[in-house]
Amino acid sequence: MGKSAGKLAVSIVLVALLGGCNHSGKAYTMRFKSQTDSKVLELTFPNTGRLHRAHNSVFPGGQPKGTYSITNGAKTVEGRAKQDTIGYLLYSAEGETQRLTVTDEGALKDEKGTLWKPENPAGEPAMLEKILKG
Repeated sequence: MGKSAGKLAVSIVLVALLGGCNHSGKAYTMRFKSQTDSKVLELTFPNTGRLHRAHNSVFPGGQPKGTYSITNGAKTVEGRAKQDTIGYLLYSAEGETQRLTVTDEGALKDEKGTLWKPENPAGEPAMLEKILKG
């Protein structure tokens, strides 16, 4: 095998590895209910594979990024979300940032002290716990 064939083989392996760092195309949504009012928070993130999670643990800034929506009756606010080591950061279209930390019970707590308890369909609590605890 010549030098160019060897380079081609290495290139193919690198493309395959880097391609594995992308999400699988499927997304998961976590739903939380505010304990102080009728607001509902939904966080949606791509479902990442093992290689992607390993990549994120090595390279800074590789935290999962997704979207959020907060619904209060007929009004819905949407924006971007990022997961980090202690919870989630929510970025609104107006430029505001809100921090949500994960409690030991698997709920979320915002900066005002409001608790958001998980409200997921049956069969998802184990997946939710795995996602929240990393």
